[in-house]
Amino acid sequence: MNWRRGASIAVAVAALIGASPAYAHSTFCTDGLTSKPGLRAQLWIMLPEGGAPALEDAAGKFGASDLAMTASSGWMEDPGEKPPLRASHFTLESPDRSVIISIDSSNRTDRAHITVERACHYDTLGAWQPYWTAFTAFLQRQGYRVVSRPRINLRKAGFALNTGPLRAGP
Repeated sequence: MNWRRGASIAVAVAALIGASPAYAHSTFCTDGLTSKPGLRAQLWIMLPEGGAPALEDAAGKFGASDLAMTASSGWMEDPGEKPPLRASHFTLESPDRSVIISIDSSNRTDRAHITVERACHYDTLGAWQPYWTAFTAFLQRQGYRVVSRPRINLRKAGFALNTGPLRAGP
């Protein structure tokens, strides 16, 4: 690896880590299993014309207006790859900072990977299911086609399901 490629990768990783709160969440919750952090659900969608930027723009607007979520994003570029690799990581974070919806994509595929996870900022107990239900309904209304919905066995993984109504933002 030449020094320019190494520097480019280091700068991109630093930008991703600094720009996205999804990378900063705690992995320890003091209240035990009810707010254990980690992945809760995931899906893959086809990206139509406009690709990831169009999806991220629409998701950011929907997240802010309908879910009171805060958007952030980061990107990585490796010009040493042929063709150059460009990847993005877009996140929506709930007002209590306990639910994170992420969209990951790159110029190497026509698909985006979307996940919802629990985080442990301030040991809050916000439910993740209402956010995920609303977000997946938004994707459907926008015409995005789900191509894969890998299941996660939450009970087997030791998660306590935390259901409840979606709370309004501050």
